[in-house]
Amino acid sequence: MGLNMDINQVALASLHKYDGKRRRPLTLAEIGQIAGRAGRYKKDGTFGVTADVASLDQEAVDAIENHNFPSVKKISWRNSKLHFQNINALIQSLEAPSPHPMLQKGRPADDYNTLCRMRHREDVMKRLTSPIALKMLWEICQIPDFRKTMTDSHYDLVAQVFTNLMDRGYVPDDIIERSLRRLQNEQGDVDTLMNRIAHIRTWTYITHKNEWLKRGESWSQTARKIEDQLSDALHNALTKRFVDRRSAFLLKAMANDTE
Repeated sequence: MGLNMDINQVALASLHKYDGKRRRPLTLAEIGQIAGRAGRYKKDGTFGVTADVASLDQEAVDAIENHNFPSVKKISWRNSKLHFQNINALIQSLEAPSPHPMLQKGRPADDYNTLCRMRHREDVMKRLTSPIALKMLWEICQIPDFRKTMTDSHYDLVAQVFTNLMDRGYVPDDIIERSLRRLQNEQGDVDTLMNRIAHIRTWTYITHKNEWLKRGESWSQTARKIEDQLSDALHNALTKRFVDRRSAFLLKAMANDTE
C-alpha cells in the first residue's frame, strides 16, 4: 500500500498471487515491493518467509536487497479520451488499442465490467437520455466493490444509486439507513467480519459523495463509525483465533515438559 510503517520484519506467507486471470509466482520486483515495507519508517528492516514457504535462493535475496530487477517491457494502459455520445461509444473508447507498442491493454477493470452489465439493464438504459446522464453513470460505475465479488448484488447497488440520482437527484436516506443497519453487527467469525468490513467500505465511499446525498457528512461519519467497530471486532476475532490458540498450545507444551 506504500505505507511507511514502523515495521522491523516482513514475513511472506506466500510467493504466489492471483492476478485476476491466474495464480502465478510473484516477480522479484513484487517481492521487493512487499519486503520494502520493513525499514521504510526509521529502521533498517529485514524480510523472510514463513515456515510453510520455501526459502528464497541467495540470488533472489541479493536482487531484492540491491533493487536489481529486470527492466519493464510492458505497461498496462487504458484510453483516457472517452466518448459519451452513447453507452456503446463509451465502451468502444474504453476498448481502444494503445498507439505505442510498450503500452498494452490491461485486464478489464471493474468499472468497465460494471458499465457493460449496465448496458443490459432496462431500468438503467431508459434513463440514459443524454451525455450528462452517461457521464453520471460512468462515475457511479466506479463505485468500488471492496468484497471483490462483482456479483449481481454490486450491480444492483450501482443501478440503484444511478436510478435514484436520475429520478430524485439524490440517494434517499432510508436506503442508506437500511444498508448500514444490516452491516452494524459485530457478531460472527473472521470471514463474516471481513465481508462486512469490505461492504461497509463501499458505503463509506458512497457516503463521501456529498453531491449524491442529502446528508453526506452525517452518513459518512456513521459509516466510518461502523467500520471502526467492525475493525475492532475483527481484531478481537483474530486474536482469539491465532494468539489465544498459540498461547494454549505453548501452555500445554510447557505442562507436558514439567510432567
